[in-house]
Amino acid sequence: MNYDEFIKGINDEQKIKQIDFYIDGYAHYKNCSIGRYKEKIFGNEFNFRITCILTKDHSEYVSFYETFKEDYKLFNFGKKGKFTLKDVWDKVVITKIEYFTS
Repeated sequence: MNYDEFIKGINDEQKIKQIDFYIDGYAHYKNCSIGRYKEKIFGNEFNFRITCILTKDHSEYVSFYETFKEDYKLFNFGKKGKFTLKDVWDKVVITKIEYFTS
C-alpha cells in the first residue's frame, strides 16, 4: 500500500478501519496504529474520528475529525525534528490492515 492509497482509505468511512505499523529504525515507534473508530451518540453510531496511537502506553496520541490531517507532525525524532506521516512513509512497515465489513 502506498501513502496515497492509505490516505484515501482512512478518509473513506467505509474502507480502512485500522492500520498497525512501526517505523523502521525507531524503537520508540514500534507499536503505532491509525484507525477510524465508531462512537455512539444518543444510540446512533458515528464514524467520524480518526485516532493515531503512536506508542504502546498511549502517551503519544492524537485524533482528527473526519479526515486525516496530512500536515500534522505526528512523529518527534528528537534532534532530527518532527515529521508528518508522509515524511516517514518510506520507513513505515505495515503489520496489519483491518477493513470495514458491511
